[in-house]
Amino acid sequence: ITSLKSSPLGYLLHQQSDDVSVPPRQALAARLEDAPDSMLRADLDGIAATATGEAAGAIRVRPANPDLEGIKWQERGRTATALSSRVWARATRLDGWWRRASFSGLTGKSHGAASSKEGAEKDDAQPHEHRYSAEHSAEEDRVAMWKFPSGTGAGTCLHAIFEHHDFRKPDELAAVVRDQLGKAGYAETDGWDPVVQTAVHRTLHRPLPLWAPPGQPATTLALEDLERCDRLDEMDFDFRVGPEGGHVTQAALADVLKRHRAADSPIPADYHEAVGRMRFQPFHGLVTGSIDLVFRHGGLWYVADYKSNHLGFRPEHYDHASMIEALGHRHYYIQYLLYTVALDRFLRQRIKGYTYEDHFGGAYYLFIRGIEGTAPAGPGVYFHRPAPALISALDALFETPPEKKR
Repeated sequence: ITSLKSSPLGYLLHQQSDDVSVPPRQALAARLEDAPDSMLRADLDGIAATATGEAAGAIRVRPANPDLEGIKWQERGRTATALSSRVWARATRLDGWWRRASFSGLTGKSHGAASSKEGAEKDDAQPHEHRYSAEHSAEEDRVAMWKFPSGTGAGTCLHAIFEHHDFRKPDELAAVVRDQLGKAGYAETDGWDPVVQTAVHRTLHRPLPLWAPPGQPATTLALEDLERCDRLDEMDFDFRVGPEGGHVTQAALADVLKRHRAADSPIPADYHEAVGRMRFQPFHGLVTGSIDLVFRHGGLWYVADYKSNHLGFRPEHYDHASMIEALGHRHYYIQYLLYTVALDRFLRQRIKGYTYEDHFGGAYYLFIRGIEGTAPAGPGVYFHRPAPALISALDALFETPPEKKR
């Protein structure tokens, strides 16, 4: 047994010292140092002999292989063998275009095409470059989280709060906030607990506009009214992109956005030009990602993404125009279009009779720092239901991308 003299099994079978002045571990190590097999066998035989009376024969000591008793291993002569690595003679070329692509992977090198800053999928890596300064805003006019740190770590912490909180149990919010802030390294003495609680409460309490068919009255929903069974948090996905030989390119993606943009779409009419300047390698294989929140209401399915981007210090810095600018800078339009395609494919597989027109409600971006008030069209909330023709064209692009010569 490896390390017998320091193992619990060695102590159980071979410790025989009654000298309390010597630590048991040291006494065992000294006794078993260079101990012959005969002594170890005698210890075991002694233990077996203690089984008497009705227990007689309950403990027996046998060699593992009687035929090898007393035989020790001896090295035999070896014949030197020349070693060499095998040569891989593949019959076909490796597919260099296949890979797993993600929103951040597709746009990580492309922010210069739409802006001068680079972002991350969950949150800005650095505070957003905005045209506002705190000095131009009175303290009482600033949004609650105007001082809360920016960056990926802060964004991940806020996402975790929404993920682990039961929206219908406001009394538990304080405990969830403290737990997640603590895990992210924020001490209670930092004073962020009430600030974050306020921002999360406002986000959950804010009425969100719901999609309604033409001619139907507009309605709203607050996330605090969602049951746990009606939401999926951090929904991971991988969806297939085309067969070998076809490749998704920025030109093909831009062409789809240009040809299928609806007249009433909030996506800028010239956004396809920025997409055409994106710098990602043509690919096929998989698109992967994680949707912050998928929820259902009234027979419709929605996606929502929490954004902790710092756009300014006052509520008006998170108005519709400011959010549109941020979405263009970060290529967030691409993000929620990918999420919509992913959820559309998922629901087609899971719901009998599903159609995008009848079952998909839309996509939200919730800019947590700027959500104020109870007006559905107020600051901090962006909503868009992409046209069915656009999602159908994107799905077709990913399913059968155009051929591209190697």
